[in-house]
Amino acid sequence: MRFLNPIKLYKSNYGRNFGWYIEYKGQRVGELINVRHEDQFWHSYDIISLDKETDKILFNPENWDYSNFEFRNKVLSLYAKNALCSGESPDFTESRIFMRGLYVGPNIVEESIILCFEFIEFIIDEIRNGLSALFGRNR
Repeated sequence: MRFLNPIKLYKSNYGRNFGWYIEYKGQRVGELINVRHEDQFWHSYDIISLDKETDKILFNPENWDYSNFEFRNKVLSLYAKNALCSGESPDFTESRIFMRGLYVGPNIVEESIILCFEFIEFIIDEIRNGLSALFGRNR
């Protein structure tokens, strides 16, 4: 677990500016790049396919309708937990899709900070226990 820099996260529009890997059943099938703010909670992205094989998966409207994809941030390597595409089947004539909830949110940052502090406490306890054992003292 690595610490997320909150300033870097904020400046990246909560990861949106970094772009996203699109994963299907654990395999990368494409990318979302060139974010554009469209409306209150909606952003659009260019869809980039890896190859002709992944085109079949990536441009199948059913996969978008049923949220069969996972989105992993290209820089932070964290998944957007609540991402969904627009309520209508995507129109792939422009290879662009509307998304909502595609970001790394403050909750993940807070969780990361808490986990870091818990890990530090664990290490300190391990050091104390090791020193106590070394010097014959029990806590």
